[in-house]
Formats: sequence, C-alpha cells, structure tokens
Amino acid sequence: LQVAVFVVAGMLCLLVHEFGHALVGRAGGALVEGIEIAGMGGTTSFATLPRRRAGYFFTVLAGPLSSLLLGVVLGLCFGLQIGNVWAGVRYACLMPWQSVLPMELQQQIVLGLYAHPMPHLLQQAYMVGMLICFWWSLFNLLPLFPLDGGKLLGSLLNNYLIPCVLGLVVCAGLIDMHVHLGYYYSQPDVGDFDDYMVALYGAEQAFAALKKGITTVRDMSSPKNLCIQIRRAAEKGYIRAPRIYQSDTGICMTGGHGHDDGIIEVDGPWAIRKEIRKQIRDGVDWIKILTTNRGDIPEFTQEELDAAVDECHRVGVKCAIHAGTNPGMQMSIDAGFDTIEHGTFLTLEQVKQMKENGQAWVPTMTAYTVLYEF
Repeated sequence: LQVAVFVVAGMLCLLVHEFGHALVGRAGGALVEGIEIAGMGGTTSFATLPRRRAGYFFTVLAGPLSSLLLGVVLGLCFGLQIGNVWAGVRYACLMPWQSVLPMELQQQIVLGLYAHPMPHLLQQAYMVGMLICFWWSLFNLLPLFPLDGGKLLGSLLNNYLIPCVLGLVVCAGLIDMHVHLGYYYSQPDVGDFDDYMVALYGAEQAFAALKKGITTVRDMSSPKNLCIQIRRAAEKGYIRAPRIYQSDTGICMTGGHGHDDGIIEVDGPWAIRKEIRKQIRDGVDWIKILTTNRGDIPEFTQEELDAAVDECHRVGVKCAIHAGTNPGMQMSIDAGFDTIEHGTFLTLEQVKQMKENGQAWVPTMTAYTVLYEF
C-alpha cells in the first residue's frame, strides 16, 4: 500500500509540475528554449536542456514551489523504513485471499512472508531511485536559495552528485582563442566553394565547436564579413554557435603570408591605418596583422607595425599579430601587440619582456600537431 501511495503521489506531483510549466508558459507566451549555464551569456546555450520559460512569477516562484511539493512527497517516502515498505508489500499480497483462506493458513502465510527480508537488490534499487528523485527535486529548488547558498549547493551538485550518480561531469564553457571558422581553403573540393557554401561551412564549424563544449571563440581571420553574419544568424536563432569575437579579415603586406587565402594586402603606415579604420567601422572586435611566414625575413617594417598598434590602441581596440620567427616576433613585441599568435621560436627573454608589457602568447598547439601528423 505504501509503495502504491508513493508511486501515485510521485506521478501526480510530476503531472502537476509539468502541467504548471505548460500552462504558465502558454499564458506568458513563452516557447520551449534552452537553459543557459551560468557565466555563458552570449548567443547560445551550452547544453540546451529543454525547459519552458514563462513569466516572472513562474520562473521565480511557481516552478520551484511545484518542485518543493514533489520534494516533500519524495522526502516523506524516503523517510519510510525499508522494512515497513516491504512489510506493506507482503501484506498486500495476502489481502485478496483473506476472505477465502482459513485463519490458520493465513497466519502461516503471514509468518512465512515476514520470515523473508527485503531482497538486497531491491533495497539498492529503491534507495538509488529515491536518491535520484530527491536530488532532482532539490536541484529544481536552487532559485529559492540565497545567492551564496545557491552557489554552494550548485557546487555540491556539480562536484559530487552528478559525477557519482549520473557518471557525468559539468564544467564551464571552454574558450578557443585562435580559430578560423571560414578556412575552407584546405578542403579537397575547394573549387566548388562559392559564397553560399563558405557560409554553410562556417556555420557548421561554429556548431562543431559548440558541440565540443567550446562556448566562446576568437576568430583570427576568415572570409570578409563571414563571422559577423554567423554571429548575427546565431542571435536571430537561425543557427547555433558559440559566442564569437572576430577580426574579420587579416592584414598582410603585398604578397605577404596569407595573401593567397583572402588576406587583405596593404603597404605603408597610413594604408594600414586606413584599413584598420575601415574594419573597425564594419564591426570587428580585434585587428589581426600577419608579419612572418616560415622564413626569417620579417614582412612589415617596424614603422608599419608601430602604426598598426597605435591606430588600434588609440580607439580602444585590441590587436593580434601572426608571428612565429625572429626578428619578426621581437619587432611585434616591441610594437606592443596585445597577443602574439603562434610564437613558434619564442625565447625566454622575449617571454619575460611580454610579461612586463602585459602581452599574451597564443601558442596554437593544435595547428602544429596537425602539420606534424599530415
């Protein structure tokens, strides 16, 4: 009987909980959307867990209260002694035969039933089920906790409950500091890529990053305007993509590294300043300069590099530079670029200088791994 009450009560609570979601969600004109992991923000959610978003009342109070009702019922059932539940099951098995069996036989049956304890496997199944239901309801109660208490409980759930019970681990979204969402040039059928195919390719690369748990990317040069439009498409809900910081298209000297991959070619300090101003006008988050290839001869002059950094920092925009060999790397560090991309032959002395200047090194180790393997 107790087991039956537990099952019926649990089902009723679940139905009330889900009905409340649907009813209030419809009343508020809400749609089924994704729940967003704390700290992500941006254009998409990491896990897109189904949840009905509704008005303020439901989000803050009604949903947690329905979970509280479920938690109370589950808590009461959890508090019952396992032996009593098993006793109820055994007695329920005898009840249908009370009117037809002799009293002495009933007594013998009762004694026989009570002589057998609850099977160990059934005890374990019961306990695991109760724990999962109890913690599930508790997890839904997080909005009712004060901020600090909610953080503490969330930490306990993420660090102990989820890995132990579900075999999963929840972590913050990853950040990839150097990607090229639109780098289609390495595709075997590159000749078939028109603007439409490039856009689809870039959207797929963005979604692939998201599926790997990367919730923020910094694109360091793709075909012009591609990343800006991918970001807009994600904001409109057309596609799913991580948060994107982008430099639109990189800048190199005439015939410099990347010129055959769509990089913009400019020469001279004022031509560089003009191109930077155009890109800032069009909505870039970073400026990307390329100054070395695989040789030791730097491409841009020191005057040109200094002009690029000055123009960016003058208007509060950060700048990155592709530099892997010396003296190009040293010239880039002296110019004051915010990040050195690749830095293949970076020396300890240069690292110390970068630390003093507040500059960062983005080593792009995956790129070298791919080059080595292929």
